[in-house]
Amino acid sequence: MMKFKIFFLLFSVVFISGCFFSVNLPSGRYVPLEEVTVLGEGKDKILLVNISGVISWEDIRGGRGLFSYSEPSIVSRIKEELEKASKDDNVKAVVFKVSSPGGLVSASEAIYSEIKNFKEKKKVPIVAFISTLGVSGSYYVITPSDVIIAAPGSTVGSIGVYLMKLNIEKLSEKVGVEFEVIKGGAHKDMLSFHRKMTDEERAKIQKLIDYYFSLFKSRVAEWRGNKLKKSLDEIADGSVFSPEESLSLGLIDKVGDIYSAINEAAKLAGLKENWKVVAYVRKGESLPTIWADTYGSQDMNIILRKILPSGEFMILYLWPGEM
Repeated sequence: MMKFKIFFLLFSVVFISGCFFSVNLPSGRYVPLEEVTVLGEGKDKILLVNISGVISWEDIRGGRGLFSYSEPSIVSRIKEELEKASKDDNVKAVVFKVSSPGGLVSASEAIYSEIKNFKEKKKVPIVAFISTLGVSGSYYVITPSDVIIAAPGSTVGSIGVYLMKLNIEKLSEKVGVEFEVIKGGAHKDMLSFHRKMTDEERAKIQKLIDYYFSLFKSRVAEWRGNKLKKSLDEIADGSVFSPEESLSLGLIDKVGDIYSAINEAAKLAGLKENWKVVAYVRKGESLPTIWADTYGSQDMNIILRKILPSGEFMILYLWPGEM
């Protein structure tokens, strides 16, 4: 009888809690985004969008047990937010709040394309504010911004690309494990984890890396070319820079805080008074301040643990300092 009472009590707590906590539905069926005001008041809006965590295709998961949650990948989330904003005539500007070490080349390119397409269709000012990290892939995606502002304590740059693949050849030799591969095509398994690449294969992969490196530089040249104070080849060596050095190089336009970024967006949009800053959240969620994130962030170590053991490889616009 006592066990039944305890079970009933726990069930009641969980049931009642369910009335107060929103739970996202399975992937593809997330509850719609809702607008919340985080600063100011008025009809005209400046939308605040997060670019945080590792840029990847992985769904973002957090919490534990009954209180776990699932959020679409950062790519899906940003697309969802920009689509909602594109339908709102009162959204007069967008501020991207950036705190990301970058991530996968493919995911970075997808977000870049979403921002570029939004810019071309909506035709509202875009300001990027780098709060902590605006490096590698996260710098890549914000290149179409009209103005890039970095906080005094932030890090900028890391224009470069690299490939990561698992190689357990020596370990397998040590423990006596052999791999048998039947293939059609001499280089079909050149990125397999059971062996290292030959010189010829490494040259082929280098050619691929060079392509993605050129793509990165072409994005920077297209949007920042007339602002750069040194040649792109001098800047694009994978180095990271302080905000002041980034300003002197032309990678950013100003050093400031999030309020200066918001004010810059209002200025570019021609807003003088009675405007507000809004953000999008899932139903039942709140956003106490402009510093709060609208979704969880994905840890790079989690992504590595998922991908590398399977023998896959990753081409990355990622600052290794975060690994």
